[in-house]
Amino acid sequence: NETVPARRVEADWIRARSLRNGVISTLVEKKKRAGTPFAGIKVFLKSLALLAASPLRGAIRLARTGSLTTGLYPVYVALGRVLAEFGYANEQYRQPEKN
Repeated sequence: NETVPARRVEADWIRARSLRNGVISTLVEKKKRAGTPFAGIKVFLKSLALLAASPLRGAIRLARTGSLTTGLYPVYVALGRVLAEFGYANEQYRQPEKN
């Protein structure tokens, strides 16, 4: 069995990690599409589409699990993707006291 630090089940840690997952997703996709025509625009449009779909995806998760935190995850990831387009980079692990 693995022990999860108490900090990692707090809402603000989960929110920060979800945003970071969105940022990472954008960075990985930009690298994957590098050199292809309209790569930046395609990634940005995909991020916007995911943001638009995230409330519905979140509502489905909420209905399945009954957990608001689980329901908000797709919204935070999509926000992280869009924020990454504007230079946001939450370096969550650079602040050990927040882990």
